[in-house]
Amino acid sequence: MKHPLRIFSLSCLVLALTSCTSGTSQKPASNPMRMDGGDPQEIELVASDRNPVSDNAVWCGSFQICWDMAVETIGAGSQLTPLEPNALADELNSSGFSPESLGDEHYYAYAGPATQSARLRIAQGIERRFHQESDILDKLTWYDDADLDAGMLFYTMLYREFSYEEPFEYLEPAGFGSVEGGNQSSGVLYFGAKAGDAALDQVVPLYYEDGEHFAAIIYTPDGDALVLVRSPEGATFHEMWENAFARERDYSPLEVDSFACPCLDLDIVREFEQLEGVTLVAADGSAWPVADAIQTVRFSLDAQGGVVKSEAGQVNTSERPDEDPLHVDLIFEDSFALFLIDSKSGCFEPYLGVLVDDVTAYQAG
Repeated sequence: MKHPLRIFSLSCLVLALTSCTSGTSQKPASNPMRMDGGDPQEIELVASDRNPVSDNAVWCGSFQICWDMAVETIGAGSQLTPLEPNALADELNSSGFSPESLGDEHYYAYAGPATQSARLRIAQGIERRFHQESDILDKLTWYDDADLDAGMLFYTMLYREFSYEEPFEYLEPAGFGSVEGGNQSSGVLYFGAKAGDAALDQVVPLYYEDGEHFAAIIYTPDGDALVLVRSPEGATFHEMWENAFARERDYSPLEVDSFACPCLDLDIVREFEQLEGVTLVAADGSAWPVADAIQTVRFSLDAQGGVVKSEAGQVNTSERPDEDPLHVDLIFEDSFALFLIDSKSGCFEPYLGVLVDDVTAYQAG
């Protein structure tokens, strides 16, 4: 029996570019960030999967979709080049993430003038598709419909819900991290399963080197896949993902005896000040100062998620050696990375990455 629960709730962003003529805009004061779940001040939200990360960090591909729409609309398919050196613009230009990694039903996108009628169109569009309201429309620069100097707006909302085929159990609060790693905490809420539990069959090991280096994947009935990587290696989410699946090729038969993962919850808003005010130059020489660059991500993960057993065989296609399996415990009790994938898209690439080092940033006190 499925137990539906919102696991990945909402991610939306805007990249609003104004022409060099200022025009008459209407921009309200910024709204304060919400502080649900853990402390978002301790979590870095990055715009690109090529952005260096450490400690606690989150990336979602929705901002990249906006950037790519700007490239297609303003740049006619050519890269938008910052007038002055800008590391974030370079990272966005070099990312390999594509909307093809997601089904069309998973996100809503708008590219066009940043007018009041566009604001209404977006609000109605996300209500019809997701039954959601935007957290950022009130934060943006808007122009009257008759304003010929209205800036260009690139907006995306990405929304997913999924549930596990078999719900996991909530476990007794336990520790996370270590004194040596400087991230030790106690009383952490976990979900998981042990040998004999039906939910454990959903957890498929990707690879296992030792008790600190392993990865697992869980498929959901609706085609989402959750990948967990203990002790990820790499300076960016892209590198962590590539390195994990490079290890997966060295497959040996494994049998999972137990699984545990911390519950996670975050609600974060970020204005990318590295881009705001930066002038981007298109291939035709036109200049476009960035007026607004904002992203929000809500994400929660707990015991009610899910995976289809019959899809677990997609993880490894190589033939298993004829030998007894190694029994392993997959306990994510220290630094790990989490990725979400839309496996139905035909492009097995993540659209969300979460790096967890200090788990208290993801759990309310």
